[in-house]
Amino acid sequence: MKPLTAGGKTYDPTRKTIILCVHDGSFTGAPILGWNLVRQLSQSHNVVCVLLSGGKLAAEFVRYSVGLVIPVAGSIGNANPEAFARRVIRPLREKFGADFILANSVESEIAISAAAILGIPSMALIHEFAEYTYPPRLLKVLGSAGTVVFSSELLAKSARDATGMTLPNAIIVPQGKCEVPVSGGQVNSSALDSLLNELADGSTFLCIGCGHVQMRKGVDLFIAAATQVLARGVRAKFVWVGDGYDPGRDYFLSVWLKDQIERGGYGADISIVPALSAEDLEKLYRRADAMFLSSRLDPLPNVAIDALSAGVPVICFAAASGFPGYFEEDEILKRLVVPYFDFGTAAARIFEIANDHELRNQLSLRAVSLARRRFDMETYVELLVEEMAKTTANFAGKQ
Repeated sequence: MKPLTAGGKTYDPTRKTIILCVHDGSFTGAPILGWNLVRQLSQSHNVVCVLLSGGKLAAEFVRYSVGLVIPVAGSIGNANPEAFARRVIRPLREKFGADFILANSVESEIAISAAAILGIPSMALIHEFAEYTYPPRLLKVLGSAGTVVFSSELLAKSARDATGMTLPNAIIVPQGKCEVPVSGGQVNSSALDSLLNELADGSTFLCIGCGHVQMRKGVDLFIAAATQVLARGVRAKFVWVGDGYDPGRDYFLSVWLKDQIERGGYGADISIVPALSAEDLEKLYRRADAMFLSSRLDPLPNVAIDALSAGVPVICFAAASGFPGYFEEDEILKRLVVPYFDFGTAAARIFEIANDHELRNQLSLRAVSLARRRFDMETYVELLVEEMAKTTANFAGKQ
């Protein structure tokens, strides 16, 4: 274990201390949300960060915390909970105090177990569907955390159905729009600049998809819908952004995606590009006309929140993410939800948006309005802090 790294913030004994546990420091959704949490929470609390494994974002966590704990190598997420409580959390409590433990995902379950062992109030943020979560880990989190926060009712239902638990300690709070650390991302993309120059006259419809290239993200469904739209004569480009596409070596998925694009006959208009820097993503959102969230399951991905905030309509499958539940609040946005796995209807909806500028403008305005109303980071953190206070009071009442 690496010695405690001093943080960029000075410990203030008049403030309460939160220990924030994040499963790793990778440049991905949950850790980026964790980084946003420490930025916000550090304005009113002492925050000590515990990263269960390293990654590019580790240095960014240091800046806003009073201290950081991170393993020298590998992960400590599967360590013995008693040992983790004794060797990691207890020394932090002795140095900084520990009024609360906040676990940023199911993968940070060991922090919830340690909180129970040491008698510290806790909260777990659940961003994973039960369908692809290790059952014992999920059960421990749900059974031990003082409060469990789901980003949508669909996620909560997934957990209830999988475990049979009623979860009276659960609340629904969608995460806010995340800022993205500049230093943690990729270098600027010359391929994107070339694409945007090609689309500079605005006459070509641009539909995007985002996420690591894996089966769950439904890149094959994105390609299938794109092929159908292009077959109907729409002047359009479809661009998927995300690492993991390697048809030269990945014979499980990438080679088939490449073949699917080529056999569909529209290879010039469908492309997959590596993950982009925060700056380039913003450029992409400003130019995009639509996003297709083609995931088989995807709780409430940050990239889709970012797209909505930029006024990009997000077409999505019913029962596959938390967005349909929020889109149901708006008669116009409801049109973005298509039946589960029905890429044909998704293609029809994309075709409709591409050919109806008035509809596209309405969807864009409603998307921004929804994002401001539902996905605000300051509001999200304020609600979490309120719930931490309630959880602490309930915890004290049981002692």
